[in-house]
Amino acid sequence: MIRKISLLMFIVGCTATATLAHDFWIELDAYKVARDGVVTAQVKVGERFRGNVKARAADHIERFQLMHSDGVTEFVGESGAESSTARPGHAGTNVVAYRSKTRTIELPVKKFERYLEHEGLEFIIRERARLGESDKPGREIYSRCAKSIVQVGDTSDAGHALIVGHPLEIIPLRNPTGKQSDDPITFRVLYEGKPLSNAQVVLTPHEQPDARVIGRTGVRGEVKFRLPTGGLCLVTTIHMKRVADNPDVDWESLWASLTFEVGKD
Repeated sequence: MIRKISLLMFIVGCTATATLAHDFWIELDAYKVARDGVVTAQVKVGERFRGNVKARAADHIERFQLMHSDGVTEFVGESGAESSTARPGHAGTNVVAYRSKTRTIELPVKKFERYLEHEGLEFIIRERARLGESDKPGREIYSRCAKSIVQVGDTSDAGHALIVGHPLEIIPLRNPTGKQSDDPITFRVLYEGKPLSNAQVVLTPHEQPDARVIGRTGVRGEVKFRLPTGGLCLVTTIHMKRVADNPDVDWESLWASLTFEVGKD
């Protein structure tokens, strides 16, 4: 009986943890395609680089594009399809950019506070206390800002650092898909086009999701990580701000992610 109770508590605990946060990211069929090839992308939701495909729904998509400094191509797909496709318009290092439309959610007090703590948003906990709202549920509007880096053709360029215009955006200052040195790579987080300091940023290797690394941005919005020797990586961050002009919600959160395939020596 004790073992059954312990197992039940473990399952409940895992379920509670899983509901605290859901990462949202782009996975590609291939992170390098021929100049005349097709980029095939899925969007996924889950935790620690494990999750489910989110079927394509036009009313959820603000933008879904394959971007290069020389132009933009739209991703297309049937409603309800698991994948979307785009034909590259330009060779070089391209960025897949997905922005969702906003949605609202309300969480009970304890679940909301756990979620804030889990995502490194302790300043929101302090602000709720200052406003006398610690006993209020979390009324939130949120949207997703996902990116992925794909190499089109054999010639790479500075496309990895392309700023796509998402309100929250993660930018590698060195191409993570090229040949890697032993030096850490710097990622910059931009909020509304400006460096965001004190943001929690998480790097998760696909093959070792429990080996994820957590850091915080400095005053220049930058954080450094040492990349694994190869394989897919997911970098995520979340920012939250107070909403002043919407009687139905108190907070707005933005969820940013970046996926890429690490270059091998």
